[in-house]
Amino acid sequence: MNKNSDLRRLKEKCPMPELLNRIGLGRYAKSSCPSPFRPDTKPSWGIFQHDGLWYFKDFATDEKGDELSVLARHLKLDEKRDFRTLVDRFREIASQTSGRPVEPPPQITPPAKAEAADEERPNASLFYPGTTSQLERLSAARGISMQGLRWAQDRGVLVFGLWRNSVVYGVKDTSKRVMEIRKLDGSLFEAVGDLSERKSHAIKHSQKNWPVGIQEAFQCPRIMLLEGIPDFLAAHQVVVEEGRQGFVAPVSMLCASVSIAEQALSYFKGKHVRMFPHADVAGVKAARKWSQQLKAAGVAKMDFYDFARLKVAPGEHVKDLCDLIGWRKSHPEYERKLLE
Repeated sequence: MNKNSDLRRLKEKCPMPELLNRIGLGRYAKSSCPSPFRPDTKPSWGIFQHDGLWYFKDFATDEKGDELSVLARHLKLDEKRDFRTLVDRFREIASQTSGRPVEPPPQITPPAKAEAADEERPNASLFYPGTTSQLERLSAARGISMQGLRWAQDRGVLVFGLWRNSVVYGVKDTSKRVMEIRKLDGSLFEAVGDLSERKSHAIKHSQKNWPVGIQEAFQCPRIMLLEGIPDFLAAHQVVVEEGRQGFVAPVSMLCASVSIAEQALSYFKGKHVRMFPHADVAGVKAARKWSQQLKAAGVAKMDFYDFARLKVAPGEHVKDLCDLIGWRKSHPEYERKLLE
C-alpha cells in the first residue's frame, strides 16, 4: 500500500473530529474556537469539510492542514521529516476503540492559570517523551497498556529522562507546579541527606499537594481522581479502553497525606468526580479528606470505586487501580466498566 492510499484510509477511519476526540482535544472539533496549539483568547481556529475531506484553519496565522498536520502539532513533530512516525501514530490512534461523541461543556472562563513563580518551578527541562522501547519497558513493568501510556504521553503528562545515571519516568502537567519521577527498572532511589530510600522522587520545588492533570481536565465534564503515579497512568488505559477520551480526564494526587491545594479546587467545580482510593487506612483517610474539600468546592457529583468490595479469591490482592487492571487479565469474566 502506498503512503497516499494508506493515509486516505486512515482519514476515512478516523476523520478530524474523531481524531481530536481521541487525543483529548474533542472540545476543539468545532468550526470556531480558540486554537489548541498556541495561546489564544479569541475564536480564531476551526475545522471544516471540503470535497469530503477534513481540514483545520487558523485565521490568525493563516495556517491550515489535515489530520496529519493536527497530529504533528499535537506531538510537536515535523510533518515532513517525521512523516512515517506520524502515519504510524495515526494508525495506532485510528485502531483504538471509538470514543463517544463529545459534546463540549459550556464555554465558561477557566480559572486563572495556576503557574508557580519561575524560581519555584521544578526543573522539567531534562525530561522528554519516551521512545517506543521505554514505553514498552514501562508497560511490561506496570502492566499498563501501550495505548494508555501513549495517550498519557500525547497529553504531555508522561515523560522520561536520566536522573543521576538512572533511566526514569515521571509525571508533570501544564501548571509547572509538580514533577515527580520513578526509576524505570523499579529500584528505589538512594538515601540522600534527610531523604530515606523511596519509590518516588519529587523534583525540587514540586508541590506535593497539586493534583496532577487538573488544568488539562478543565473542559472534561468528568474526572477520575487517583492516588499516585502508577494509578494515574493506569487510569489512562481505562479511559482509552472505554472510549471516553475528551469526556473523562485522569487527575492524581501524588501523596495521600496532603490536602488538595486551595488554588486547584476551582477546577473541580461543576464536575462529576469519581474517586479511586487505595483500599488501605491511608487511602480511605485521604478519600474522606479530599471529598470534603471537593464538596465544599462545588462539585456536581461525587462517587467512589471501592476496591475492598471486589470479590477475589484467597491469596489475591486488589487494593488499587493497577492491581485491578492486572487482576482483570486473569478474570475476563469481570466486565464491569469503571466509568459508567
